[in-house]
This record gives sequence, C-alpha cells and structure tokens, in this order.
Amino acid sequence: MVFIEIAPHKEHAGFERWREELYGAGQAISLGLRLLPLLAHQDLYCTSPADLSCLYTECETLLSNIDQFPQDSEVITIRMQNILAAIKVARGSFKTQNYVNSLV
Repeated sequence: MVFIEIAPHKEHAGFERWREELYGAGQAISLGLRLLPLLAHQDLYCTSPADLSCLYTECETLLSNIDQFPQDSEVITIRMQNILAAIKVARGSFKTQNYVNSLV
C-alpha cells in the first residue's frame, strides 16, 4: 500500500465525531453510501481505482444532498473538497504505479 502526502491544510475530512454523526449517520446510509459510513468504525483505505471512483461518487452524492445533514453545509463542503482533492492525487499515483509496473 502506498501512502500519499497531502498538504496539511487539505488533509482533514472533518471532526472526529463526524465519523458517526455525518459519515455513519442514517442519512448517509439512506443515500446508499457504503464507503463513507465505514468511517464510523474504521479508517478508510482505497486500494484500487474502483475504490477511488466509488468514494468520489459518494462525496458528490453527499454534497448533492447536503441539506439532509444538520452540520454546517460550508464546513461539509470544505471537507468534501479535501477528500475530492486527495482522490485526484491518488488517481495520479495509481496511473504512475501502473506505468511503472508495466515497465517491470
């Protein structure tokens, strides 16, 4: 597993209590999210491009339904943007890894 460094101000996905109160909330589950709700009980590691695509879609879904959550929508948006930016960086890493692996 490769860990990717993100700028310190962009690495936060929210408050610790958001693991249960936002990502693991009934509203998130009712939207059909499956990766983000895992944060209520564990850290989340995307180990494939498919995982990243799923996480990206879930972030977009949460943002599209932001009015269903009691947390400050501006703060949620900033945290979702951080996750989306990390996904973009990770996608680039997967492309580089696949290129390197194809050379070996």
